[in-house]
Amino acid sequence: MRQPFPTETIPITSNNLSDLLDQIENIQGKIGLGVGKKGLDLLLLCDRCNDRFDLLEKQGVEVKAEKAQFEHVTETYRKQAGQFLREVGGLREVEQLRESIQPPSKNWWWWPEQIVSEQRAKSLKGYLRNLFVIAAVILVVVVAYELFFKPDPTMIAVMNAGQDAQQNMADGKTQLALADVEKGLAISPKDTDLLILKGCILSLDAGSAADAQAAFTRAETIINNKELFLLSRAQTYFMIGQLEKSKADAQAAIVVNPASAKAYLIYGSALETMGDQKGAYDAYQMASNLGGDDATIVAQARIKMGMLMQSMGLSPFNQNQETPSPTP
Repeated sequence: MRQPFPTETIPITSNNLSDLLDQIENIQGKIGLGVGKKGLDLLLLCDRCNDRFDLLEKQGVEVKAEKAQFEHVTETYRKQAGQFLREVGGLREVEQLRESIQPPSKNWWWWPEQIVSEQRAKSLKGYLRNLFVIAAVILVVVVAYELFFKPDPTMIAVMNAGQDAQQNMADGKTQLALADVEKGLAISPKDTDLLILKGCILSLDAGSAADAQAAFTRAETIINNKELFLLSRAQTYFMIGQLEKSKADAQAAIVVNPASAKAYLIYGSALETMGDQKGAYDAYQMASNLGGDDATIVAQARIKMGMLMQSMGLSPFNQNQETPSPTP
């Protein structure tokens, strides 16, 4: 048998549904602000509202608007269940009142601990679901990388051989660099970058001129483009510090293709490193003019021009200063 309301609770002042709902909303607004054990009256008010709904519906009274408001306040309570328990002093306070009132099981608001448990389970489920989604995405990315984007181990080995050779050349260890190149060519005999690097290293020794030329000939045959071969060799010579040979190959590439922006860029780099700032500026300006749609070359050329102008003490905004002009 359901017990009457305890005398220590706030008295229910009216059976009017709107008044009861307003009282519930008033308590809800104070949860978290120190309402304390008085918050337990929210449970009693919900019971009273529910009883009134049952009675009025049996009498055929329309309570659609009030029922919508009740659903709203109870849904708000559901979201506040954890905070509600903390505010009223914990589960023990709710259990004591629940033992006294003996509410029917359909009045779910009397079991806030179950609401909190369900919310935690739902949150954990959502967390695990998100983890599963993230793991699935990572798996797809890994599989895609392995299938479509992962570099061929052979390619990696060849690249490493070339990088090791360049580092040894920078350290002055020519024989070690040549050994690195041979290691890479053993894996990929037709790699033109390694063939050109081999030829450039061998060309430093007059006694190896024939072997150097053989490497160059093989690379040029594979590339099958005179300009591209000269550009690649000019870049390689520049990389190992052979500036005169780099400049000569860049000039030869310009003869083959006078509109080669990359040839002018390499030519300017060689001149700048050799100390010819004026000649380098002219070459960079030609590279910028000829770059067209190649944004990378144009950007590199303009950056180098700007740095040169700074080093020469010139400013593109000072019209009174004499600036270098490009040589066609």
